[in-house]
Amino acid sequence: MLKRIAATAAATVAAVGMLGAGTTAAHAKTAQATAARPAQRVKVINLHHDYAARLGHTRPGKIAGIVYARGHRPKAAQQATASCTEPNCPMTYGGGPVQHAPRVYLLLWGPKWSSDAGQAASAAYLRDFYSGLGMHPQDTWSTITAQYSDGTGFPTWPGSVYVGAWQDITTPPTGVTQPELAAEADAFTSAEGIADPADAQIIVAT
Repeated sequence: MLKRIAATAAATVAAVGMLGAGTTAAHAKTAQATAARPAQRVKVINLHHDYAARLGHTRPGKIAGIVYARGHRPKAAQQATASCTEPNCPMTYGGGPVQHAPRVYLLLWGPKWSSDAGQAASAAYLRDFYSGLGMHPQDTWSTITAQYSDGTGFPTWPGSVYVGAWQDITTPPTGVTQPELAAEADAFTSAEGIADPADAQIIVAT
């Protein structure tokens, strides 16, 4: 469990870091969907004790099937692409977990997400972006993952997958590490009683 949360935290924080490079068109599509969504509210929480309790039990996870070191590409991937030319090659299953019913939780970690104007603007952008995932017909970006199966099923996007936003008012460590992000995500999962961690995406933004 902790390895999966660690991997999710690392991947999602990387995704948060890339949002600034998003295109105007993508932002416009997200903005179009905003009118159809309910008013958003950030729930304030304090995870200090839960975070401290989990910090010593986390370790970095492995994100499988994304990038391979030179010469270490799995044989299955080599065989699948031997008779095709990109971008027309099939996706090769790397053996990792596939979320069939993804649910997105945005966790804003830090005390100034509402009091600092710059952070408040970033928080509003993140809420708009993630609340648009799965919204039809505007979102045609996240729904492309519906074609990827783990052998037991495919991801489904029946509507918005955004659950909501929370703010942990404690201050994250300087130069926060992957195990620390994993501990924060794990503390949040426990504190909020998330019952479907296999389908949960905890977006930790610091």
